[in-house]
Amino acid sequence: MKNQSKSIAFRLTTFIIGVILLQALLMAGSLMGGGVLKQAKENAFKSLSSVVSSRRNFLELEMRNRWTNIDTFAVQISELVGDLSPEDTLNFDMSSLSDDLIAMLRTSKATGAYVILTGTGEHGQPALYFRDYDPVMTSYSNNDLYMIMGSSEVARDLKIPLDQSWRFMFEPDLTKHEFYFKPYNNSSLSNNTSLLGYWSKPFKLFENDMEIMTYSMPLLNSDNEPIGIVGIELTLNYLTQFLPATDLQAKDSLGYMIVRKDQEIGALMPVFSGGALQKRLIDVSKPLELLSVAESYNVSKVSNVVTDEKVFASIDRLNLYAYNTPFENETWYLIGLMRESDLFSYVNRIQNILWLSLGLAVVVGIIGGIFFSYRFSKPIISLSKEVAAAPANLKIKMTETGILEVDDLARAMEKANNNMIDSASRLSRVIDMFEVPIGAFEMKPDSDLVYVTPLLSSLLEIEQTLDGYIGKKEFLEHLSTVMAEFETEDSGTYRINPGKDKWVKIRTTRTDASIIGVVMDVTEDVLEKNQIKKDRDLDPLTKLLNRKAFQIRYEKWFGTRKPDTVAALLMFDLDHLKRVNDTYGHKWGDGYILKAVDLIKSLGNAENVVVGRRSGDEFVVLMRNYKEKTAIVNALEGLFESMKLSTLIYEDGTNIQISMSCGICYLDQTDLSYEDYLQHADDALYKAKHNGKGGWSQAQI
Repeated sequence: MKNQSKSIAFRLTTFIIGVILLQALLMAGSLMGGGVLKQAKENAFKSLSSVVSSRRNFLELEMRNRWTNIDTFAVQISELVGDLSPEDTLNFDMSSLSDDLIAMLRTSKATGAYVILTGTGEHGQPALYFRDYDPVMTSYSNNDLYMIMGSSEVARDLKIPLDQSWRFMFEPDLTKHEFYFKPYNNSSLSNNTSLLGYWSKPFKLFENDMEIMTYSMPLLNSDNEPIGIVGIELTLNYLTQFLPATDLQAKDSLGYMIVRKDQEIGALMPVFSGGALQKRLIDVSKPLELLSVAESYNVSKVSNVVTDEKVFASIDRLNLYAYNTPFENETWYLIGLMRESDLFSYVNRIQNILWLSLGLAVVVGIIGGIFFSYRFSKPIISLSKEVAAAPANLKIKMTETGILEVDDLARAMEKANNNMIDSASRLSRVIDMFEVPIGAFEMKPDSDLVYVTPLLSSLLEIEQTLDGYIGKKEFLEHLSTVMAEFETEDSGTYRINPGKDKWVKIRTTRTDASIIGVVMDVTEDVLEKNQIKKDRDLDPLTKLLNRKAFQIRYEKWFGTRKPDTVAALLMFDLDHLKRVNDTYGHKWGDGYILKAVDLIKSLGNAENVVVGRRSGDEFVVLMRNYKEKTAIVNALEGLFESMKLSTLIYEDGTNIQISMSCGICYLDQTDLSYEDYLQHADDALYKAKHNGKGGWSQAQI
């Protein structure tokens, strides 16, 4: 028993089991106190908040650029009714407004557009109201429209059918038609009607009509007297398309909800619900009760759910109104909803895998430790007996270690000591056994020759002489040349020849007797890293610099820019990409993008122009090294002239002109950051699109 306790098998088994148990305890402790699962939950909240924020940004973009962007049409309609007084509206020919109203409907991509005048007759107020149940599919004629309100004669002349809920005039109701009364009653606050636009809660125009939301603005005559309203409608069915539940989860998603803060009771009232599954879990007829659980990500738990399952909500404010306008206190929010089991599915999976891995590691580790220790000790015992039987030329005495098997091996090493081979030969044999591109060399201070293994000569591309030896002077000169071409991102890696794709890694160690070096061919690793860097920095479709790579290129240039040159930062936005994608598919949308990229590249050569892609339809351009601003303007004007002749013919024969808008900001102030210049260029781009697509505007700093 005493000898067995000294056995390497016994001690190794005890050590491995102890290490496995200690590792299990440390892993359990890290899970309990290290915050791994807590961080995973934080990531889940962050991911939910990010998705909802992105959807809110998209919805606000649609509101600003489409649904509420009706000022131009409102002005045109105001001019047509400019000489009317409130008393004369009953006799006004509403058909004169039809063209502008239909154009407003088409441009805004809303489901309806209307004009309602103030005069009250026997059957109500004069109105003209058109509806398009599918705004995405636009007809060149008006056969896809329906008349909701207005004269049947106007409908007949325009060949527009009457809707099943058609009314000749508008019959106002104070209890449900706030879309009319609120903007009309506030018309005296400003002559700028765009500041008085009002978003209504969902309601039905008529008893059997579908639910809609509206955006209305006052209509003023030439004396700035209110004579009605003009606006657009969105059916809730159509609004659902802009709030896809699959954003949050591919299957069985609770989707989105829009809520409005009720000023009287100070509670959040649902105004839009995203589907039957959501309505089964949450009573949308009552105020939404939220309990904050992750304030930094605006994530709360919904308290008033009708099931035992927890539901979490990420809430993000919709900026519908500008400050200091009549309705700025009417606050709307977009809410994304997820069940706890779905939100933390990844967290729960990690937790289960970790605990399972922990249990398996303990069991497998103990069994493997026992098996390995005995299998490891057995060959040592056999080897020691073989070496012990070998003849010995010189006897030496080694101190016992107290471990039975190692002592046997020590006695065998005593007998085999004089049979050890020369260190250099042993090094070469070991390397040859691995059959990998590795070479080695040994350099001694008192020798003019350097020993090298056979493969090292081909690795360093140096001629080997004298049967494995090279002159020390020649070797050191060649090694200095090789090590001059080093890789900055990988210490110890060098390029053999600037004209070749061949790299090696060199490691050396110094002993009292010599310097030993190892050289390994790492060409494949370096090429793979270079390809990864290339894939990281380039946009897959256009092969342009992506957002981060462009900023790095810009900041590197900006730090070394020439003071006597002119430069500018340009933002481009493709005008019709969404329509192309929606109509013809993303394959043709990609073609549209590539055609536009070719135009942008025509601004100049690589010496003067750097182009990057920021998002799907946004591109950023750095124009540099110009002597004067007129050269940049001429290049930009040339691009827009070329754009007028650049078209794309689709498979149905449609010929669509490539169109883009641009904002330009000159880089003539050294105290502004890249983000500052980018914001100025983006502001100019927004101004260009507001003035009419297909043009450019200069930022005023």
